[in-house]
Amino acid sequence: MMEGYYKLARPVIAAGLSMALTVLGACGGTRDAASPVGSVPATRQADGLHVLTAADRVDIYELIARNNTAEDTGDIEGWVNTFTPDGSFEGRRQGNSVAGHDELRRFATDRLKRPDRVANTHWNGNITITPTAEGARAESYAMIIERAPDGSLRVRSMATKTDDLRRENGQWRFKSRINAPWPETPPMLPGSEQ
Repeated sequence: MMEGYYKLARPVIAAGLSMALTVLGACGGTRDAASPVGSVPATRQADGLHVLTAADRVDIYELIARNNTAEDTGDIEGWVNTFTPDGSFEGRRQGNSVAGHDELRRFATDRLKRPDRVANTHWNGNITITPTAEGARAESYAMIIERAPDGSLRVRSMATKTDDLRRENGQWRFKSRINAPWPETPPMLPGSEQ
């Protein structure tokens, strides 16, 4: 089913990216129109940070979506392959910390055996992506929606994600992914103190 979703969504994403790249080109940027999405080589700014293109940002959004979808559908290899070979995952709510494809695979396999893993859907939103010396950092809010036997939905948990990303062999991957519990006291907005 998700494969069908990606077949439908991909042209929409590509059209939006094409428009963004056209705008970037009008602003003096260049890109070979025949190059596939994500094929622009990484470059660095004078301060040592990577320059992130619109294609990089789309690829990172898709990486986050693939990671969530693989977890929800039980695609262990798909989930593991969203990480670099030395990549790590830290789930602070339950004290999980694993690194490397073998440990990630074991962790994902064990997690699927838990009875509370059924009928969960992971969502990320408010994703911000900033360049780093090694690649990029994505920060986002996350929640798990659970479907009850009667078909009703409820928010099971909320968290924050901090992802350090690295581009390897032309693909963005998680170097580290930290899932931290939602703060008990949300941050105060400026001017909201009373």
